Amino acid sequence: MARLSLTLLGGFQARLEPGSAIALPTRKSQALLAYLALPPGRAHPRDKLAALLWGGIREESARASLRQALFAIRKALSDTSAVWQDGDALALEPGAVEIDAAAFERLVREGTPAALERAAALYQGDLLSGFAVDEAPFEEWLLGERERLRELALEALAKLLAHQRKVGASEAAVQTALRLMTLDPLQEPVHRMLMRLYAEGGRRGAALRQYQQCVSVLGRELGIEPEPETKALYQEILRERPQHRAAVAEDRAPRVERAPGTGTETTLIGRADELTLLRNALAGAASSPSSPPTPPGAASRCCSDARTSRSRSCRSAPGSTRCGRGASPPTRTCSSVSVPPCVPSLRDCCPRSVPPPRSVERPMSAGYSRAWRR
Repeated sequence: MARLSLTLLGGFQARLEPGSAIALPTRKSQALLAYLALPPGRAHPRDKLAALLWGGIREESARASLRQALFAIRKALSDTSAVWQDGDALALEPGAVEIDAAAFERLVREGTPAALERAAALYQGDLLSGFAVDEAPFEEWLLGERERLRELALEALAKLLAHQRKVGASEAAVQTALRLMTLDPLQEPVHRMLMRLYAEGGRRGAALRQYQQCVSVLGRELGIEPEPETKALYQEILRERPQHRAAVAEDRAPRVERAPGTGTETTLIGRADELTLLRNALAGAASSPSSPPTPPGAASRCCSDARTSRSRSCRSAPGSTRCGRGASPPTRTCSSVSVPPCVPSLRDCCPRSVPPPRSVERPMSAGYSRAWRR
């Protein structure tokens, strides 16, 4: 025989195990099944059930509506005898139905850490969350049962949080405290517990934000400030500086090898090959013998001779125009590069103090070559 499973915490769902969820035709038939389930096995007179859900109509019409709702429930639960009748009373058979709210209460009463964890997992929200029936007697009953189960959930989560704190399960304690905050954000001791957990875990910013959230919710809902103990804890966390974590992060930072002369704040990204070429070229230049120093005034005479040579070339070239603005100077060919005639003269009379670096085996690409020439 199939077993009925009712989920009442966080909403309403009926399911025949094993199988899919079953659909009841009306909201009042769902409300009737939920009322019979808390607690299971308790018998309720028909007159009481009729007045609970159909109190705004005549007694005969209310009893007729009750019969129709019972017929719809029994039709949906055709493979089970979950609903039974004892004279003029109705009840749910405890052995034929599994109810999450009843299991939750049993685990909270058990009180062991494992039972409290299972109870916290079962409590997925308020009793029949989002469920409403326009009948004042049923709404009064639902409000009372919802508040009773919520208080049990707060008690269970508080005990579980104390146990997790005691055994050092910090991450689980944070999650439990957050669930407590969801159920009752006005619990200032839980705000303090969260602040301590965050601070001990190195999450100083989260601890400070938790205090601001506490200030906001207490001011908005109650118009009060946090307790002196909460303020003192905030000041204590505020005085703590994350120096140790910053030093650890600095020690773990990757070391970057810098080229000579690049300073301490400039890092070249993706230039390892080019830096190697530059180091080889500088090493080759340093190992070669230096040229004799340039005599005083040689640079001035060199530049003067170069200008004179350039002027003579311009005047003596047959068919050439006078060098001036807008006219390009004649050129001479040196190897495969075309250069102005003054460049060889400057090269001859102004020897370089440092010879050009020796050639390297692998030249730079065209893009990098242009960049280095700038």
